[in-house]
Amino acid sequence: MLRVKRRMNVVLIAHAAVVKFEDPRTEPYDRFQPKLPNRCNALLQEWADVLAFAAFKVIIRKSDSGFNNQKTRGVTTGERLLHFVENPAFAAKNRYTCPDDIEMTIENIEKLIPISK
Repeated sequence: MLRVKRRMNVVLIAHAAVVKFEDPRTEPYDRFQPKLPNRCNALLQEWADVLAFAAFKVIIRKSDSGFNNQKTRGVTTGERLLHFVENPAFAAKNRYTCPDDIEMTIENIEKLIPISK
């Protein structure tokens, strides 16, 4: 009703959970997906036009810790990215022509996701 009569998009926001993903082509690995019961999660992913993953941009920095050892740590710039294309690290999808990721601002989102008609 909201989509058709009021031309509003429905936005659901969920926390993410790390789950073991069992891909028949590879060994199982961990990835982020919406923190929902399995059946609910499957229905949501089928129903939604966009399933985006939001995360801070992370840069890996290596520093010398002496004795030919390097210390690796993740550092964030504070920039938030919204990912639209699935990746081994997270579940995502979109039914529009979206780039892999964008800076997470309302202006950028409005340019990509049309209002329902």
